[in-house]
Amino acid sequence: MLTFPLLLWSCSKSLDTLPAQELNVGTDTWVNDVVILASGESYACGGQRMERGLAFTRTTEGAWSTFQFKHEGNGSCVARHSLGENSRWWIGGDMLFIYETTDWIEWDRRLFQGQVPEHEMHRPQIREMKIDGEEIWFVGGENLYQGVIYHSWDGGDNWNFSVWDHELRDIEFYNDYSIVVGHGVILRSYQDAAYEIIRTGDFFISAEFDDDGNLIVVTNQGAILRSSDFGDSFDKVLSPRPSQRSYLDLTIDDQNQFLACGSEGLVSTSNNGGRTWEHYRIDGNPPLTSVSQVGGTYCFGSNEGRIFLSNYPD
Repeated sequence: MLTFPLLLWSCSKSLDTLPAQELNVGTDTWVNDVVILASGESYACGGQRMERGLAFTRTTEGAWSTFQFKHEGNGSCVARHSLGENSRWWIGGDMLFIYETTDWIEWDRRLFQGQVPEHEMHRPQIREMKIDGEEIWFVGGENLYQGVIYHSWDGGDNWNFSVWDHELRDIEFYNDYSIVVGHGVILRSYQDAAYEIIRTGDFFISAEFDDDGNLIVVTNQGAILRSSDFGDSFDKVLSPRPSQRSYLDLTIDDQNQFLACGSEGLVSTSNNGGRTWEHYRIDGNPPLTSVSQVGGTYCFGSNEGRIFLSNYPD
């Protein structure tokens, strides 16, 4: 059941500026995803659709290196894949391709060996990957109405998948629950059962659970939904306002605080389980494509090769 809004956006409120340090990877392109390690090393991917994707890495000294993939395919998301003493990085992109590296110099393209018969001619873009040991999940989508969910239980050698009539954007887990969000749909699975549709409507763009199991979902149209019962019901914390805001990503930090980002430098934060939110903008109103955090530092991807670093506002 969808209840009445708990918080309304005020058109007259001038948003405070969130101080941020601007970095540049040295290439005028979209930076679609960034991961920062506690050591200060940074890893990112990007590029334009249906062109050769790019991978970026930054040492602790601050120097960036750029690597272009050998095949056409934008880089959409980055994930670290560690197995025993071997540590690998994967970048997902167009056409269901995954690029793999151990040194960020040489890249191999992983193929699915014919395991995509029902959408072989319509391979969508990988949008989000989650890796936990041998367990690997990714979701993808294309053109709003083509989506897939993939799962490997053996480090990527074999896969199960399901095909959906919805572009899918994010997958999140809490205990035995799995939530997938995308264009016009929220899906739920319990104890690895088949996914069921639990909500339809907006373009649900990103989701997160906090430590207490509160589920937050943000939409491309600027809404924020909250569920405290794993999706049985939702409160509309913030109503859609597409002319004023559009969310593109959401994260939860080490202090159990939510942070969402989106168009025109918008950053929204909540430190009470998603019940109420504060809103800020990064100077210059850059489009923010993704957000990640480590040790209290937030990292936003953007266009024109820009990455913005900031802290959670006081």
